[in-house]
Amino acid sequence: MGREELELAAKMWNEIREVLTLCGDIGQFRAEDFVTEDMPRVVWDGKPVLPISLLTRLIELGGGISEVFWNAYEALCIAAANRLGLENKLSVAFADSLTCLRTGWVGGNGTEAEQCIAQDIFLSELSYGEGWDPKSELIQRQVQVMLMKFKTWQGSPEAYRADVAAFWRDR
Repeated sequence: MGREELELAAKMWNEIREVLTLCGDIGQFRAEDFVTEDMPRVVWDGKPVLPISLLTRLIELGGGISEVFWNAYEALCIAAANRLGLENKLSVAFADSLTCLRTGWVGGNGTEAEQCIAQDIFLSELSYGEGWDPKSELIQRQVQVMLMKFKTWQGSPEAYRADVAAFWRDR
């Protein structure tokens, strides 16, 4: 990664690390935890895909909320979720949920139900549209409650399937 791209990824990682404070320490950003080639995948060979070209484009766009930001933030959140013990689809679903909360956009990857369930948890104590402050103890606490839901799902695939099925049935 180029120096500027590495600095941007580390800055975004530190924001994620801050919001996950109550969830556990995800440690420092490490470029080697990511696939940095541009490929049409979210995860490849067990690593989130965070192309250098994506970070370069995010720099060109000024770093604001965009689809490019969404994709970069999601990749970083997948690595963070992995470090917190989530695996496979649930690490992607948690990352998508956290990215959804950060950006206000629901993303793809077939995790729409998980994102909406997580958003319901998050908004049970916060107002919709409230500013994103990774240092806010309330935001950190709600993200911790979300993570516990995902860990419960990981430990009980039956509960996970039932919650997702109930979400779709009730919509």
